Amino acid sequence: MSSRTDAIHRVPPRRAARIVARSRLAPYISGAFALIVLALIGIFLYQTGTFTGQPKPVLDADVPADHVTVTDSTITGLDSQKQPYAISATTAIQDKDKPNLINLDHVSGSTNRTNGEKITFQSQKGLYNSDGKTLDLDKDVVIISAGRFTARMEKAHVIVEEKRLTSDVPVAVDLSNGTINANGVEISNDGNNVLFLNGVKAHFRSAKSKGDSTP
Repeated sequence: MSSRTDAIHRVPPRRAARIVARSRLAPYISGAFALIVLALIGIFLYQTGTFTGQPKPVLDADVPADHVTVTDSTITGLDSQKQPYAISATTAIQDKDKPNLINLDHVSGSTNRTNGEKITFQSQKGLYNSDGKTLDLDKDVVIISAGRFTARMEKAHVIVEEKRLTSDVPVAVDLSNGTINANGVEISNDGNNVLFLNGVKAHFRSAKSKGDSTP
């Protein structure tokens, strides 16, 4: 009969040493793995902006929540003479309580005369009334009729369907042969009539006669 000690399985010394070494390294391996996981989580949270404390707003803070904001918008139509017009803006803000009024930023646009010539306009701000089809331009207003004049002012009221523009603030106009400064202007009759108001000052360059060869 064999003794109880004979039934015990004896582990070779080298294998036993490896088992002991692995058991000693196990806590360090687990700790390193945990650090790697935490580092990956930290990178993810940083990229999503969790640590910045500055989440990106859905709307500009200056725009009330009860307004509708549209970017890169264009309003098009036909005037009373069936000529096309277009009004563009980088941002259009519409009040839900007054949907006919639309505040515009960085306005630009154009309208056609019946002879096909184009009149363009631009300004920093604008207010479009869809009921009356009127446009109030504000800040750095520029009106250009190519080959005829370029007018600059700070404010102007435009009746879009009639192609009529009025302004009661100082206006400076560059012509092909001079300049005109006044305290107001009115453009009407398909752009044919330009009336300057209040304190008009004009300076025209003298045209050379055909036989004048003087430099």
